[in-house]
Amino acid sequence: MTRFGLPTEIFPQVVTPGTKLGRLRENIVSSTGLSRIEVIAPATHDTGAAVAAVPTRNTGKANWAYISSGTWSLMGLELPHAILTEEALAQNVTNEGGVDGTYRLLKNIMGLWLIQECKRSFERQGKSFDYGTLMNLARDAKPFRSLLNPDDNRFLKPDDMATEIRNYCRETNQPVPESEGELIRCAMESLSFKYRMVLEGLQKLSGEEIEVIHIVGGGCQNTLLNQMTANACGVPVIAGPVEATVLGNILLQARALGELETLHELREVVRNSDSLLEFNPDDQAKWNENYHRFLELLIVTESGKTTSCNLIKAAALELDSNWWALQRRSNLPGFHDYSRARPGLRRRDDLHGTPAGGVCRPQLRTTADTQPGRLCLELSLTGA
Repeated sequence: MTRFGLPTEIFPQVVTPGTKLGRLRENIVSSTGLSRIEVIAPATHDTGAAVAAVPTRNTGKANWAYISSGTWSLMGLELPHAILTEEALAQNVTNEGGVDGTYRLLKNIMGLWLIQECKRSFERQGKSFDYGTLMNLARDAKPFRSLLNPDDNRFLKPDDMATEIRNYCRETNQPVPESEGELIRCAMESLSFKYRMVLEGLQKLSGEEIEVIHIVGGGCQNTLLNQMTANACGVPVIAGPVEATVLGNILLQARALGELETLHELREVVRNSDSLLEFNPDDQAKWNENYHRFLELLIVTESGKTTSCNLIKAAALELDSNWWALQRRSNLPGFHDYSRARPGLRRRDDLHGTPAGGVCRPQLRTTADTQPGRLCLELSLTGA
């Protein structure tokens, strides 16, 4: 801020979570009837409090991930330091200050908004389902029939979510979901694959191998999505607590008052206070096969957007059987990238861009790589 000439003296002192700030002011005491209780700085954010209450046994290690699951999903790692690399910027992750000097390496993902909006769509048609019924319908639907990109902007605020999902599948030459169960299953399988994609990017950034995913928040009650997440990511999922934000907030204050000493102890209290459910990976071969199909879909749909050539030339989509990352290549005059894909993917799409009145035309085709037996996807964009 000093470099930009911004006055730093206008900001209050930065304190760490759990700092005692003083006692409640007399005017608030008189108006509320409370006593002059201690005012304590919490984790300063609902996600921060939720992560503090993740019931991991591995505090201090980076071999676990979390998903704060609700209308939106926030997926990340707890690390002792921030990651401020070009690749972190390209993956669009954040580094948020946490408890005890930790950092939340975090990615925002679409969450159960897809399901919530489908439910509203059904209700507008006079069909009222509770969430338990919708999960049963999805469980009975055919798996991997259609997939979508949960973070496509078209799903942020559509006029009708069910219609938008059907249009997306139609435009990407997939079977169009007709029944309520098919729509919900399409959304949830796609969301679980997006979790895997983000997880692999986080692992690459941190250099750590994740052994378990903790899902907390209201979304952890969705047992079908929990199982799908375990299947897609290939690691166990531990679900709970539902009220992680509340528990994290209360227990951080209790620690500040001397009731607890360490973050490890705080999380032990959470483990002993809530019923946790574990979901183990199943059907790995089918989930791995369809994960590659999901990634291929994202490559094609992302390259097919109407956008500027410069924006697309600034990024290369790098696809590996073990991880997925978005890497900036802003120094390239054009755009050429070689990424692994399944054999047989051949597609050409036209992308109409706007820079300098030109037209961007992406070409996707399989091509031989320097490594024997490896087949790649070439994506090249040129202005015309």
